[in-house]
Amino acid sequence: GRPVISTDIPECNLYPDWIEIVRSPESAAVAIRQHLSRSGTPAAIAKSTRQLEFVRQQTWQVRARTLTREFWS
Repeated sequence: GRPVISTDIPECNLYPDWIEIVRSPESAAVAIRQHLSRSGTPAAIAKSTRQLEFVRQQTWQVRARTLTREFWS
């Protein structure tokens, strides 16, 4: 449920709603300051809640069910 900041790793680009990509130490510092200033606001709390709901669906069990459904359909 915490903000995620990353360098430009291809896998991180798969989750633009949840991971902020930074390209320099300066942009990382700016992103961290922005996230800290928004911490605890209703918008930040709502995003954190949505992020946790998303992550809870990213389990091997859920993926296996999805693959099984796709295979047997």
